[in-house]
Amino acid sequence: MPKYFSITCLWLLGAACTASAQRLDSVGVKKSHFVFYLGAGQAHYLGNIVIFESHLDPWNYAICTRIMWEPEQMISLGIESGYAQLYTASFTGIMDRHTLITKSIIPIQFVASIKFLRECYANLSMGQASVRTHVQTSGNGTTNSSTWSLADFGIATGWRHYLSKRFLFGVEAKSFYSTKSNDGTIMLMAMAGYSF
Repeated sequence: MPKYFSITCLWLLGAACTASAQRLDSVGVKKSHFVFYLGAGQAHYLGNIVIFESHLDPWNYAICTRIMWEPEQMISLGIESGYAQLYTASFTGIMDRHTLITKSIIPIQFVASIKFLRECYANLSMGQASVRTHVQTSGNGTTNSSTWSLADFGIATGWRHYLSKRFLFGVEAKSFYSTKSNDGTIMLMAMAGYSF
């Protein structure tokens, strides 16, 4: 009986050593990585302005930067910022003075992303944003003001494709809402990414 026990123990020890000597990548285990995203595209303002609506240009541009921690699981986490010009309004007032108003946001938000299908994803972002207003009037110069909106959020969905182990590209549709100014915008952006 002790002979069979010794043979069984030696066999189990040998099997354990063989299994532990296998390389991790040979069984498909991958390490988590970080991805830096940069995007730019068109933005359309969805706001509550009524008085100067006929003078409003709702089509503007948006830039997005994001760094994400992307493990092999379905959920990724990260931080997002960028710049979005919400609208420009141009009109002529008293004594033919021309006025140009530009409103923009700079968000700083935490992002949670979930992958679905193979190359598609959906993002939920929450955080704060700097809301900036620039007023330029002929004869009176310029006036700048800014305030913080502390409870903003955004939702996005997109598609991405890896060109190599490092580089990827894609497209993303995003909606952003600022609670402070009750302003919203939708964006369609081309995205590029670098994995490191």
